[in-house]
Amino acid sequence: MAALGHDNITLADDALTTSSTLSFEPGAPRGINAPPANGRLLGRPEVFRLLRDGPQCVLVHERTGLRWMLLDTECAAE
Repeated sequence: MAALGHDNITLADDALTTSSTLSFEPGAPRGINAPPANGRLLGRPEVFRLLRDGPQCVLVHERTGLRWMLLDTECAAE
């Protein structure tokens, strides 16, 4: 997902089907030499919200306000 600076992010099959919000927790550092401080990750999650703009589906990054039109995607109101 370009919005997070990663090429490969796996979403659950039901992502954005029961809620218009998508939240990504910061990833834990990998390796024994870089454990998280206090055993916890203290960063804030990145939150995205799915909106409709007329017939278009738009994904909005809450922190930055950046918007991405989701092509070939059908949105339905809850």
